[in-house]
Amino acid sequence: MTRVFRLMLMLVFLGSAAYAMRGLFVAGETRSLHEHTSSALLAVSNIPPLLDYIPNYYQHVKPILEANCVTCHLENGIAPFKLTDAASAVEFSRSVYIATRDKRMPPWMPGGESPAFHNTRGLSGEEIAILANWSWSGAPLGKPENAKSAPSKDVPVSVRNDLQLEPGFNFAPNAQLSDEYRCFTLDPKFDTDRFVTGYDILPGNRKLVHHVLIYELPASMISQVTQREREENDARGGYTCFGGPRLSSSLPLLGAWVPGSSATKFPAGTAAKVRGGSRLLMQVHYNLFNGTGTDQTTLKLELGSAGTAFKTLQNFGPTAPVEIPCPSDYPDNLNDPCNRSAAYARVLALNNSGGNQRRRDGRILEQCRKNLQDYLTPRDRSEIKTSCDYPVPPVQLEIRGIAGHMHYLGKNIKVEINPDNPEKRKVLLEIPRWDFHWQGFYWLKTPVVVNPGDTVRISCTFDNSQTNQPYLNGEQQKPRYIVWGESTGEEMCLSFIQATIK
Repeated sequence: MTRVFRLMLMLVFLGSAAYAMRGLFVAGETRSLHEHTSSALLAVSNIPPLLDYIPNYYQHVKPILEANCVTCHLENGIAPFKLTDAASAVEFSRSVYIATRDKRMPPWMPGGESPAFHNTRGLSGEEIAILANWSWSGAPLGKPENAKSAPSKDVPVSVRNDLQLEPGFNFAPNAQLSDEYRCFTLDPKFDTDRFVTGYDILPGNRKLVHHVLIYELPASMISQVTQREREENDARGGYTCFGGPRLSSSLPLLGAWVPGSSATKFPAGTAAKVRGGSRLLMQVHYNLFNGTGTDQTTLKLELGSAGTAFKTLQNFGPTAPVEIPCPSDYPDNLNDPCNRSAAYARVLALNNSGGNQRRRDGRILEQCRKNLQDYLTPRDRSEIKTSCDYPVPPVQLEIRGIAGHMHYLGKNIKVEINPDNPEKRKVLLEIPRWDFHWQGFYWLKTPVVVNPGDTVRISCTFDNSQTNQPYLNGEQQKPRYIVWGESTGEEMCLSFIQATIK
């Protein structure tokens, strides 16, 4: 469709809605007419909500892209194309229109009952209408001298670079994999306890790096990492760590980065404590759909002044059982991929840790007051639900931040307080449409206070139907019994919660 034809089409529909436009041409205002035009007409023609002007790139579109898109859509970024210049924006205007119309972009997963978070990504209805009408009218450029700056966004201030750490070598992800998780140790050389008040994670190759997690590695567990690296005997450096650090016990989470992230400043008066003698463990998720290469991700830390009193951020991770049967009847053959024993043989071959052994033995089921038979009873395998309740520790806490985590079969996840008490119920996080490729850590604008006696519930839903199976080397996999495991082919249901004692 030529630009001229698109403009003519737009004018036709503008003429059809002329009666609705009278009196709406207010100087300096940008007013949508979608409430004044015929919804039936729009549905039949599949055109966007009409505006009382034709948007152009420099004046209307460029500020929206700069504020919401270019941290991912840049040269060598993780997005499949760039939007940092006029030519690229025009070339991909149709893709931008469709993705923003469907609200797939910018990626922001919390929804439903989630509370207000800092650094929310998303477009207003007016911004979506601008991009849609711009695309439909032929993506006109306008005049560079009329260019407007990007609108302000809720972005945290930058942090001081008091300490910079990196692995010290360029890492090359395995080109035969679609995703690779790698863990690297970083030594801050802290002889005494130090407090981190902010951080900035800078991927060396944004085309490859999908997300980064930073953990505190206590001195008592350093030898485990050394053993992992020795066993792997991989000259590339670091060690494989699908899903998590793969150590004997969980590690305190210090920070995270996902595409679109900027520097993180912890809430005023709070800090993450790094104990003397500890190291940091950096887990990097590499995604190779956009090509191969090397990376050296950098961590910058802002450190609190000696003698300053901070509320220490503490994290805990509620989990729920993962028992996901196949759509078919449960088989008796222990070697059948749809048998639970075959699933755990698979998982324990990769990581025979105490945590996986306890899950195989059913201790998490007992802890969460679940029965294995509840999961095996035939039902819709596209809606497999699991949950677990945890008592709040015997102290009053202020919950500051939260994240959820599942893999490819995840459908939705929710974390809530006192779910069975309508008067005290509060939702900490709800992601109604889970996407493994868009995960993040979310900081609450207003801390949520929880008290001793309160209950934290985590709930997850999985889809193990044939149509939801992932693809490997271009071939869709068959359903199999899925249990808790570090490989992205297995599953998890967990949340990271950051809190301070009130």
